[in-house]
Amino acid sequence: MSGVSAVQHVFVVGSKGIPGSYGGYETFVDRLTEYHEGEPGLRYHVACKSLSESGEFSYHNARCFRVRVPQIGPAQAILV
Repeated sequence: MSGVSAVQHVFVVGSKGIPGSYGGYETFVDRLTEYHEGEPGLRYHVACKSLSESGEFSYHNARCFRVRVPQIGPAQAILV
């Protein structure tokens, strides 16, 4: 590529969201995005579970988008 830097896009699904407040995987995603926050060639996109809100926000320079999930009990984990 002649003088153009490519951006690598990494999509993270399967977590309840960041900032990590649920333990293992969420904390991993939180720290991963924090560690790579200043890298211009790397862009994270994180799906965040939401019961009511929709939309996007930025956290550690990662694009976080809310996925609305109906309140159907433990089946939420399967639906997402």
